[in-house]
Amino acid sequence: KIDLAWLREATVTALTIRQTGQVLGIVRTVSAAVKRGELPAVKVGRRVLVPRTQLLALFDVAPSPRD
Repeated sequence: KIDLAWLREATVTALTIRQTGQVLGIVRTVSAAVKRGELPAVKVGRRVLVPRTQLLALFDVAPSPRD
């Protein structure tokens, strides 16, 4: 299950739009939020990725100690 606890412990650097939506519980509106600048994102080729640490910062949650 992809949720905030998973996000905190994950070792990935960035999440896909789908993964971000699962964490936020708003899968369909994540792309729109990125386009409006409400969510930080990086474009890598054709993929749009949301940096994990910046997503955690939106929740004011620190990454796990191993980061």
